[in-house]
Amino acid sequence: MALGQGMRRAALYGAAVPAACALVWLGFLAEPVPEFGQLLSQINANLRLANSIPATDKDGKPVPAREQLLIAAERDIALALRSDQASAVLAEFEGFAKSLRGEYLDAAAHYRRAQSMPDCSDEQRAVLAFNESRMLRRSGKLQDAMSALANAQLRMTGGYAEQCMLERAEIAALLSRDENAASAQLRSQAAELLSAVLRSDRPVAWLQAGDVYASLGANAEADAAWARASSAVPIADGRRARLKLAEGDADTALQLFERAAKAAPAEMRRLVREDPAAWQAIAEDARYRQLVDSSAAAPVR
Repeated sequence: MALGQGMRRAALYGAAVPAACALVWLGFLAEPVPEFGQLLSQINANLRLANSIPATDKDGKPVPAREQLLIAAERDIALALRSDQASAVLAEFEGFAKSLRGEYLDAAAHYRRAQSMPDCSDEQRAVLAFNESRMLRRSGKLQDAMSALANAQLRMTGGYAEQCMLERAEIAALLSRDENAASAQLRSQAAELLSAVLRSDRPVAWLQAGDVYASLGANAEADAAWARASSAVPIADGRRARLKLAEGDADTALQLFERAAKAAPAEMRRLVREDPAAWQAIAEDARYRQLVDSSAAAPVR
């Protein structure tokens, strides 16, 4: 009797499986898919968190937490794509996810596609153009990176236009390092772009222009750009100090170093840590040691 009851139960359970599958198919038992806006919010949160976590630990192994966040974001991207909504934000998130995977060419393609979406605002389109260019640079596609910015610059205004010129100048400077017939033309193009940047009213842009001039070996122009920026951006004097040291002018270098260290001590220490060999000529000077080694703690209250 007991066996008969067990068999009947098994038969009932067996019959229930296709019935449950049918209910899931009809949507009665399935977990509801979040709305499109909620999916975008979840994707954004997970990608930003993943971006804040190193890809590998100190032993060079992938960090599981980061991987789980990326998998969750990619799952939600796939769900959002089923809606067939033309969304610049979603396309941008696709690019962001690919960039975190190290798939830079695919990321650039998604950022480029996002710019053509009908809901893409002018400001978003400018940011996407920068992202596209930076992904192409990481892929070693410098000419394509420059073209992406050149094509986008006509649509940019204000600070975006200046940043676009700066990044184009940076790429031209990188390309000009190869000894070829186009090197002189590229250096001239970079100099022209930097001159336009210096006509702006943004001291931070002048500082960056000085950095690009220095990468071109145009030391006089770099020093002039940094000097112009220094009253608003004190770390510019630190860059000038490093340049003066390279030119053998230790006295001026120390004066500039001291001024920058007093106005922006944390940034100055970071500049020294980035390239300690650049400061060897004054490394034993008491003023240098005092400024570099100084780490007075705030008083405890």
